[in-house]
Amino acid sequence: MSIMSVVWVVAYLAIALLCLPIVKILGPVSISSYRLEESYDRDSGAPNVIYRIISPVLCCGFCTWLLGVLALFLHLEQLPPRWLAVLFYWALLFASKVTARKLFSGLAFAVEALIAVFLSVSVDVFVMERLLKGDYSVLDESSIAFQLELAMFYMLVQLVVSFLTRRQYKLYVEQQKNYLHSQRSSSSKTKRSYYPLVDTSERKLFGYERRFAHLLPQRYSDDALLRVVFFTIMAIEDANRPEGFRIFERMACKLGVAKTTGIMQQKSDKPLSDDESVVLACQYIQNMWDNFLSRFAKSEIAVNHPDRFSFSSTWYEYDYRVVAELLDTSFGKLYGDYCGTRSLPAEKVFKSVRLFYEGKSYGLMPKSIVVPFDLFPNESIWMSGGKLFWKTSYTVAQTLLPTRKGARRLYVYECSGAEATSENIAKLCSFISSTNASIQEISFIQGTYASVVCDTFSAPAQECSAPWKQSVIDINSKS
Repeated sequence: MSIMSVVWVVAYLAIALLCLPIVKILGPVSISSYRLEESYDRDSGAPNVIYRIISPVLCCGFCTWLLGVLALFLHLEQLPPRWLAVLFYWALLFASKVTARKLFSGLAFAVEALIAVFLSVSVDVFVMERLLKGDYSVLDESSIAFQLELAMFYMLVQLVVSFLTRRQYKLYVEQQKNYLHSQRSSSSKTKRSYYPLVDTSERKLFGYERRFAHLLPQRYSDDALLRVVFFTIMAIEDANRPEGFRIFERMACKLGVAKTTGIMQQKSDKPLSDDESVVLACQYIQNMWDNFLSRFAKSEIAVNHPDRFSFSSTWYEYDYRVVAELLDTSFGKLYGDYCGTRSLPAEKVFKSVRLFYEGKSYGLMPKSIVVPFDLFPNESIWMSGGKLFWKTSYTVAQTLLPTRKGARRLYVYECSGAEATSENIAKLCSFISSTNASIQEISFIQGTYASVVCDTFSAPAQECSAPWKQSVIDINSKS
């Protein structure tokens, strides 16, 4: 290598060093949404990544072009490839980030650097060489190929943004040390855990509402917490698969690589748009919610408490605060029905979304949520209407007892073993409905035990047939 070549390399290093502060200083001036990498979001990420890729190419390119003009004027040895200055820029930037421990995503940084070097090579070959030869027509040329290159460039920028924003969705949480030890004690151990830090800002959640609320069935408007559950899952899935990433995911789906697509990550034989995935997810999440509410109604929290959960053949009602606070501490388990694992601590995400929706109602939430939906169709038919609740985990009962005057009788019908089936209960309830009797409660464990208790002021018109065993309890009523 000649002395002049070494001089040019040193000059390129000097240009790279000079461009580092210039790019940093001109950032806030060049774009209004300038952000540091740790503050990227999907709105500000793309223009910032574009700036960080293109600005060193232009800055280094301009300096090396001036250097080339000087070399031509002085008839000096031809310069090395001008893209080396951009390569030096990214090498120096990498070293500074590693030293300062500010390399947020090595993969994103590598993609940015490769794009920048590629652009620099393209500018060097197709633009700078022609400019140095006095061919200024290159500045006024256009081509379809160049437009395709711009489109590809933008897609790669979105990929970089995805890498950088996904880095933010992993938050390191250091729990408090054991209080039995001193804070400075070396024997104290910290417990580390990781959970997705999802964007639940008002701007983001309002954006979801604007884009997708019209696709949701009416029940999502009637049931406040079902709506919160839906948009919580959307926020989490969107964080796991940002919009830029979903573009490549749909491509991968066509190749048979990706199995789920769209913002709600639903399975389909074809790549799904965000809207299509939302429509598919609606019924899936409703089924999850039905299962959750059914278990809640029969749990120790709600049994024998009609004020916490009650239902009929046309509606169900639950205590908003009780269910909301339960989900605040256990949403990760419900989310497991959607994602396949119940170990993700997603409760903070749910609570954040819930508070957003409560804020839309000025924090004035109703005590109870009443939704027109038949959650327990079998029990509702058996009991012939009325307001019902779960007396135990296996016993459904009427909330109101008869108030008519006169002597009352309780008829108790029981069966056990293989005869304890929903079909036999349905037949018995049909028989009781034909008499002047009111079913008060039904206990049922499939294939184990079943009993029906009805209240009447006169004996049934006929005895009930097998497999039921009938017993009578007389009650004197003064009311």
